[in-house]
Amino acid sequence: MNTPYSASTLHKVFAFGLAVSLVVWTFGVLLVIPAAAVDAHPNGTLVLSGSTVFKMMDGQRMGFPTANTFLSHGYDWDQIVPANSADLALPQGANVMFADGSLVNDNGTIFMVSEGQKRGFTTASVFTGLGYSFANALTGDLSGVTTGANIDNTSAAHPAGTLVNNNGTIWQVTTSGRAGIPTMAVFDSWGFDFANAVPANAADLTLVAGANLGYRIGSVVNDGGTVWAITSDTAKQGFPTASCFLDSGYSWSALVVGSTAGFTAGANLCIGGDTPPPPTSTGTLTVSLASDTPASGVAIKNAARVPFTKVNLTATGGDVVIDSWVVERGGVAQDSSLASLDIIDLSTNATINNTAKTLNAQHQANFTDDLTIPNGTTKSVMLAANIAAAPGAGELPVLSLRSVTLKGGSVNGSFPISGNSMTINTTITIGTATVSRGAYTNASSSTLEVGKTAYTFFSFKVVAGSVEDVTFSQVKVYQQGSASLANDLVNIKLYHDGTFLTDGVVDGNYVNFNIPPQVIAKGQTGEYLVKADVAGGSARTIKLSIWRFTDVYVKGNTYNSGITPTVSGTGAGSTNPVLTDNEFTISTGTLRVGRSNTVGAENIGVGNDQVLGAFEFEAKGEAIEITALTLTVASSGTGTIEDALQSVKLVDANGTTVAGPTDVTNNALTIALSDTFTVPVGVNHYRVLGNLITNGGWATNDTITMSFTPSTAITATGETTGQSVTPSPASSITASQQTIKAAGLTVTKNSTPTDKSVIVNSTGVLIGSWTFDASNSGEDVRVTSIAIRASTTGKVNALTLKADDVAQSPVNDAPTASANTTSTFALSDPIVITKGSSKKIDLYGNIGSNGNAGEVDAWGITSEAGVTATGVTTGNTITETVTVHYGALITFAAAGTLTVNADASTPASRLVVHGTNGVVLSEIRLKATNESINITQLQVNAVDGALTGTAAGTFAQIEKLFLKREGVIIGNVSGYNLAAADTQINLGTGDLNIPEGTTGIKLTLLGDIVDIGTNQPGTANADVKVGLRGKNGFTAKGSSSNTAATITYTDSTGSAIILHKAVPSVVTETPGSTTLSASGALHRTSISAVGNTVGIFRTAYTTATSSGLTLTNLYTKLTSCGSCGGITNGSQLSATDADGDYLVDSIETWNLAVASAQSHGKNYLAISSGSTAVVDLFATVSGIVSGSTVSTSLLGDTATTTGDVGGSATAAYNVNNQGNFVWSDLNLDDSQAASSLTSKQWYNGYLVSGLGGAATTTAITVSN
Repeated sequence: MNTPYSASTLHKVFAFGLAVSLVVWTFGVLLVIPAAAVDAHPNGTLVLSGSTVFKMMDGQRMGFPTANTFLSHGYDWDQIVPANSADLALPQGANVMFADGSLVNDNGTIFMVSEGQKRGFTTASVFTGLGYSFANALTGDLSGVTTGANIDNTSAAHPAGTLVNNNGTIWQVTTSGRAGIPTMAVFDSWGFDFANAVPANAADLTLVAGANLGYRIGSVVNDGGTVWAITSDTAKQGFPTASCFLDSGYSWSALVVGSTAGFTAGANLCIGGDTPPPPTSTGTLTVSLASDTPASGVAIKNAARVPFTKVNLTATGGDVVIDSWVVERGGVAQDSSLASLDIIDLSTNATINNTAKTLNAQHQANFTDDLTIPNGTTKSVMLAANIAAAPGAGELPVLSLRSVTLKGGSVNGSFPISGNSMTINTTITIGTATVSRGAYTNASSSTLEVGKTAYTFFSFKVVAGSVEDVTFSQVKVYQQGSASLANDLVNIKLYHDGTFLTDGVVDGNYVNFNIPPQVIAKGQTGEYLVKADVAGGSARTIKLSIWRFTDVYVKGNTYNSGITPTVSGTGAGSTNPVLTDNEFTISTGTLRVGRSNTVGAENIGVGNDQVLGAFEFEAKGEAIEITALTLTVASSGTGTIEDALQSVKLVDANGTTVAGPTDVTNNALTIALSDTFTVPVGVNHYRVLGNLITNGGWATNDTITMSFTPSTAITATGETTGQSVTPSPASSITASQQTIKAAGLTVTKNSTPTDKSVIVNSTGVLIGSWTFDASNSGEDVRVTSIAIRASTTGKVNALTLKADDVAQSPVNDAPTASANTTSTFALSDPIVITKGSSKKIDLYGNIGSNGNAGEVDAWGITSEAGVTATGVTTGNTITETVTVHYGALITFAAAGTLTVNADASTPASRLVVHGTNGVVLSEIRLKATNESINITQLQVNAVDGALTGTAAGTFAQIEKLFLKREGVIIGNVSGYNLAAADTQINLGTGDLNIPEGTTGIKLTLLGDIVDIGTNQPGTANADVKVGLRGKNGFTAKGSSSNTAATITYTDSTGSAIILHKAVPSVVTETPGSTTLSASGALHRTSISAVGNTVGIFRTAYTTATSSGLTLTNLYTKLTSCGSCGGITNGSQLSATDADGDYLVDSIETWNLAVASAQSHGKNYLAISSGSTAVVDLFATVSGIVSGSTVSTSLLGDTATTTGDVGGSATAAYNVNNQGNFVWSDLNLDDSQAASSLTSKQWYNGYLVSGLGGAATTTAITVSN
């Protein structure tokens, strides 16, 4: 049997299940509610069955395993509706996992869930560096989730699912790029929170911006007063009535407000069918004694909820609904020793029974409270007793579950199921607790307005007695009044004084609060308040109370026994309810009126049912009945308004007339609507329509405006209360001004197509395009015929018009060849252009195979007579405004042209480390004209780079060659071997297709470079350059003509690369101190070794000083290095140069070679691969005064030397022979012996990274 519910409980029964879901995982309250729809809920709906929330999707129901999984998707509790029988008949699919973009704390480790994987963060600094907050992490178990790559780089794009904020614009990172969020309605539909958005980084902003997010499937959207369920990415279904919406279990608070334009409307929901019965059992219930049932212990007199027997309930083969229970007292005891019995749901620690049960003559208590156990789950309950005040001392009562009755299915268990006996103790006195009204109680009120927030409806205090401290952890509050806890009150919360404790969980006429334990010291008081917002319920009452003593759960801290509280003071009694607060009556509803945004400032025509404006009516608390509404009209027209405007009426969002039609009052500017209509609770939009009479004197650009003052122009009463309602505001509300326009249409040629060549036999060629613009029209425009003037060869066939890319009928054949003929399209279905908008009209055709290269066609609209159009409302003929144009010149061509040029992104000549993969050799821009072109063969040319002072390079320096089309590898993904200077590469059809257009595509040639060394093919200091072999190096055909394309070739060869075993990379910096001193550093150079060990022999500098300064004794010093061939940090590298080479006033050069005579004893500075040497330039500075400065530049080299092509000895380099920066890749001798300096393995600074081909680097200045 079901426990009977009051009328207020049944008022909107769906919210019972909704509220229970608030703690469905934490407390596991079980529930089955009748639903109002016979069909399963639509895609994306969240439904509650028992203690499990499911997501309905594609004919399955998928469960959320934990509350945090549910919350990770941004869902809110008010989105959950009760499951109906059709929902439960669907198969159960896989569980829903944590949402992409969730931060999950799994036993102390934070993971990001992305693309179905869990990804850890290598360090806390990476986590915070990406903008994430530990406070946003949800706890959860990810043991079954696949482990992905760790997140270790703050510069990388954020993982998929992350919300990123770029200067106020929120994007969601997706698996393919990033998606924009077009409106707040879409943002809200996904449950997004701005607090979870992290700052976008540079990598995020390089992601491809894809399509915007749409509404989340399952969202319910209020679009201009019509509520839609979003059932797919492109589809929606409407709720035809408010009762359909509410009886299906939905809550108004779950709505988002926005436009659903672009979604295809399917069949309305709630079509036919009666309300089905509540779900019944379909599975098997296994009932057993829990292994951890309480051991034998002591039951103290007056103790509440003493646990006796723990029972496990397991459902298999389907959900199980328990209809009734029988609990029996056994053992050596009297029934009178047990004042009453309860069954405790251990997942919530709350009683499943709202009233305590007593033992009958058979020593049994009958419980008629339903409990649902979802399929595949186990629920534990405790049989508990409230001990009498004077029980029999030493008695040994036992509680047994004698039987359970299901609503269907079968029971498997050995009954009775008995726990252990408890020994009754009558000598111990447990503590006491007294509950009474609290200090925050509000006086009774009959004027509690709808919209009141955080109002205190119940104030109570718990006072601990003098025996022991007590702990208060649960209270169940009863609503005696007629208002619905589920709908009229929202945001029901419990506070301790001013501190929020928890949200309430509505269960029929009860609201449950399970709170963190509140310890109240003996003799002390805890003050508690129940607050809520008033959402509706005019004329209904709120009177909150405690139904029975044990609905306040208090436990003594000394004996750990439950205490049955007493009550006292005002509102206290000995019958149910035992403690009551004051009663509050929700007052008359309210009505607010404003301008509606559903009708903006628009053009209207002279005709019937023209939209004159729109107003927004918002009713709260109750529906509002309007019996009179007087509108005021203002017009700039010169005619008499009574004659010019007639039959004014008010229509709702569905177009149904609710008041009128009524004419303008004589000798006044008002329309008195006297029909009675009802404004439902919520926001409603109404439009004002009227007939603008043809002979009413209306002129183009006349205006008309509707307005009224709600407080005086409306007569209204509350539908429920019957009391008068004064709408707000008391000031005039004016609808958007409408402007009278004649029906009009402007036709102009679009910028495309331009004059162009097309290939003979091409199909679907755009040969004309126009904009048909009705933005200045007073009514919608109907186009029935379009005549297009042609200067034609007669060889363009299948002429097809498209309106906004939708093909029209008929399709015309080619007209006879003529310099001036017409192809007229008598449209089978007229093209309608909505006033205030425009349509793009395109003309397509196929170029016949009989076309000849050089022949020309042109297609245009050249007169107003070419377009036949009328007004949709009035039927009046429209004289169009046509911008005459004879059309683009369409020239026939036999084949397309392929243009080949070096792309601007081709890198300059540079040094490359041997064995490097993916080196960019050339960037080539390929463009196709007349038609797209498919390249199936090309020849790659690899030759000596021809740079001075380098060894001859050949194709042998390239181990593998790769091709990329716009960054994507094409052809052989394993690369191509170059067997000669010219290598032919064959490609599949479509591998390298060049679309027609001015942009073209970029083809990149990349190479893997060979190694240098013993038995290796690489040559130190060899240079090589790679490109395509001229215009004859291609096989290319046009896609339409299937004819060899004409090749126009300019260049495709990249700049030379020079191979080395290792290369240096140079960065010039300010020294550690920027203050000029007598013996400080003037300049800092950081030199990194890339690929292998690099030797540095000489660095050269130029200095410029302010007047009066003298520099002497310059030298270089190794300030720091990770590994520099045994030279320790702080070592002087060069000899001291007492006086540099004088150039002009105050400018000198200094050539400082590493000197083995220094304490380090080395011939050169050897920087190990991956290490960086920081080299500072020091000097003695004389004559320093305030404002003195020294500017120092590291010198580079502007060209290679003309010496040996494989390199030179160090002695070959001097200032006059491009020897400012002398380095080596040590490919011949790395011994540090004198021979290493005479080996021909040394090079100058030309093309070194950071030096390039410049003579000097940027000056570093220190000053006093």
